[in-house]
Amino acid sequence: MPHTLLTNDPVRFQEFYEKCNGAVIFKVMTQGALGGSEGKGVYTSLVTSWHLRNFEAIRRAPCLFQEHIPKAVDLRITVIGEKIFPVEIHSQDHRQSVVDWRKGNTARLKHAAHQLPPKIEAQCFELLRSLKLVYGAIDLILTPQGEYVFLEINPSGQFAWIETLIKLPLIDTLADLLQSHT
Repeated sequence: MPHTLLTNDPVRFQEFYEKCNGAVIFKVMTQGALGGSEGKGVYTSLVTSWHLRNFEAIRRAPCLFQEHIPKAVDLRITVIGEKIFPVEIHSQDHRQSVVDWRKGNTARLKHAAHQLPPKIEAQCFELLRSLKLVYGAIDLILTPQGEYVFLEINPSGQFAWIETLIKLPLIDTLADLLQSHT
């Protein structure tokens, strides 16, 4: 997991920024949608020199900063019950989506099924068991060096676009899981 800092203290932020050699991103802590369904949002972004000139503003609210990790691809791993659906999102193919794959036109990004190493797959299942979840959308990065880096898990993450783009049986699998618990 990348080094992460949740703070509204400018001094702690500066220390963190230096620890990460200036490779820092800012992430929103909740859904970043703005303006209803107009497609506007707050996306994960690189901390820039503009942010550094205005870093005192973080006193106003808690901010989530994370070490920026270079990516080969983003991975969305959807776990439904005892089934796992790892998908590559080729975010590095388009300038808009390099930092946050949700920015730009997600449907234009290449998506492909991905084979996780058995150890990573087992860790995904273990994470859900430890959180007492039967569903989770896990976001990982696969670095250019082939390292898997955990970012987050969302207990209600979306997946319909994945089923549409690469024809995985996500909806049927979720329906089967729900039926089995009635």
